[in-house]
Amino acid sequence: MVRIWMKRKEGRRKRRRSGKRKEGRKEEEEKWKEKEGRMKRKEGRRKRRRTSEGDAAVYKFPTHSRLFDHLRTCFKVSKLREHWDETNSVVLARKTQLDAMYSDTHKFEAKRVELEAWLARMESRLERMAPVARTADVLDQQIREQKGFHAEIHQYKHQVELFNQLTQRLIAIYQHDDTRRLKKITEAINLRYSTLNSSIVGRGKELHGAMNSLHSFDKALEKFLSWLSEAESGGDLLEGEVDKLPPRHPLPRAPQAHLK
Repeated sequence: MVRIWMKRKEGRRKRRRSGKRKEGRKEEEEKWKEKEGRMKRKEGRRKRRRTSEGDAAVYKFPTHSRLFDHLRTCFKVSKLREHWDETNSVVLARKTQLDAMYSDTHKFEAKRVELEAWLARMESRLERMAPVARTADVLDQQIREQKGFHAEIHQYKHQVELFNQLTQRLIAIYQHDDTRRLKKITEAINLRYSTLNSSIVGRGKELHGAMNSLHSFDKALEKFLSWLSEAESGGDLLEGEVDKLPPRHPLPRAPQAHLK
């Protein structure tokens, strides 16, 4: 029994030693594999470094083909940059021009609204004027009204001229843009102003013509009354002279038979 127990114990010792040897070999194998992996990784880094250094060397010392491609690329980039600078300058200049156009358009529109409102107000006043009168006192009042109206129109002519100057300046500045609307608006305002001025001038002529006709009628009437007064005086004088004459005997009437 003791021998058997001793054999078993010895067997366990042997197995324990064998297991330790196996574990030691495994650890050595793992260490060796880890070391081998480090060596491979290190060698890979060295290869990559040599490859990058080789590429750098190729870039530093290019062949004729690569040099030509490089110069052509540089030339294209230079042309693109030049074209970009030109385009950028043109765009900025156009932006500045459009900003100025926006400001000028606002000024033009504000002046247009002012002129059209004034023209509408004056046209309405002209339409409300009464027809030419037939009496001197009313005609005199209408003539004073017409003169004041005409003076106001003449005074506002300067504003119309300034508007025309503004239009011409905008057309000259923006000659490459569509300015037909500006021309059309300005022509319409000029036509309305000219029509208004012509109408009030024509009314003035009518009023003065009516006043002259009334004066001529008054003069003719005065002459007629003077003549009539003289005629009445002459008639009265003639009647007085007739009364001073002696009575005249009437002529005998012839018999009717004789007349037959």
